[in-house]
Amino acid sequence: GAQDRARPPSNEAQQLNHQTTKRDKQQSNEHPDEYVALASSAVMLARCAWAGRAQARRPLQGPARSVRLQQRDSSALAPRTYASPWVTALQAKMQGSDSRQLLQTALKRAALARCSQERAERALAVAQGRHTGLAVVVEGLYDLGNVAAVLRTAEAVGISTVHVVNGFQDKWKTPKSRVSKGSHAWLDINSWQETEQCTSQVREDGFVLVAACCDDDAVPLQDIAFDRPTALLFGNEAQGLSQQAVDAADVKMRIPTTGFSQSLNISVAAAIAMHWGACRWQEQNGLMLGQGDCTLATDSLDAMETELLARAAFGSSSNTRNHPVAVQYAAQFATNEG
Repeated sequence: GAQDRARPPSNEAQQLNHQTTKRDKQQSNEHPDEYVALASSAVMLARCAWAGRAQARRPLQGPARSVRLQQRDSSALAPRTYASPWVTALQAKMQGSDSRQLLQTALKRAALARCSQERAERALAVAQGRHTGLAVVVEGLYDLGNVAAVLRTAEAVGISTVHVVNGFQDKWKTPKSRVSKGSHAWLDINSWQETEQCTSQVREDGFVLVAACCDDDAVPLQDIAFDRPTALLFGNEAQGLSQQAVDAADVKMRIPTTGFSQSLNISVAAAIAMHWGACRWQEQNGLMLGQGDCTLATDSLDAMETELLARAAFGSSSNTRNHPVAVQYAAQFATNEG
C-alpha cells in the first residue's frame, strides 16, 4: 500500500542500481569514442531539429513584412487625451452645462468630499500609473474566467481601456469575482458586436493594431517596439483571432516558445504581452517603473484622477443609480465655482 510505496529502496535494489551504474561507466571507459560519437549525434540531431523549427518560425523578411512596418512607422500617431466617462455621463445628465472642465473640477471635488482620505489617496496614486497609449481587444472568448483574467491583468499593469468583441454581450460586466477581484469596476470596457467596427474605432483613436497569432510570419513579441500607441488583439480559446481581425492588424505578433506546446492559454498570453508592452511603453516614453503616460499630460492626468475618484465615491460611470447623488454634489460645487 502507501507504506510500501513510501518505504526506501531495499539493499538489493541499491546494489543492483550501483552495479548498473558501474557497468555503464566501465563500458564508457572501454569504448570512449562510441559514447562521444553517440552523444555528439544526439546533440547534432537536437540542433538540427531546433534550426528547422526556428527557420519555420522565422518572421517574414520579404516585401510583405517591410510594407507593414513601413506603414506603421510612417504613421504620425500620438496618444489621445483621456476623457473621463464619468464626466461624459454626468454632462449628459446635467442639461445646460457648457463647460466640461468646470464640471470635471466640480465632480472631482465632490468625489473627494465623499471619499475617505485613504480611498482618495489610493485612487490618486493608481491614476499616476495609468496608460492611455495601451489598449486590449479580446474577440469571441468562450470562458468568462479568461475574460475576467484578462481584465484583471490589464488593470494591474495600468491599461485603462479594454474592448470586448462578440463576448457574451453584457455578461462580462459581472465576471467571476474570484478571478477578476473587482478589477472590471476600474476599467473602461467597450462592448462590440462586429470586429470591423471595433478595429476601425481603435485605429481612429490612434492605435497601432497588433494581432496575437501563431502564424509563421508573425513577429516575435520582443521585436515589437511599442513606440506608438498600441492595441493588443487576442482571439478565443479554440480558433484564435478571426481572419478579419488578423487582416485589420498592422502587425502580427507571436510569443516565442521553446517547448512542445506551440501556443499558450489566452489569459497567459495576454498577461505576458500586456506586461511586456507596458514595460516597453514606459521605456519608450522615458517613464519610471510604475509611472503611467497620464503623467505626461496634465489634462489626461486630471481626467484620470477625476474618473477614478468618481468611481471610488459613486461607483462605475454606467451605474445610473448613483448619478442623482453625483449630480447633486457636482451641481453644488459647480455653482460655488461659478
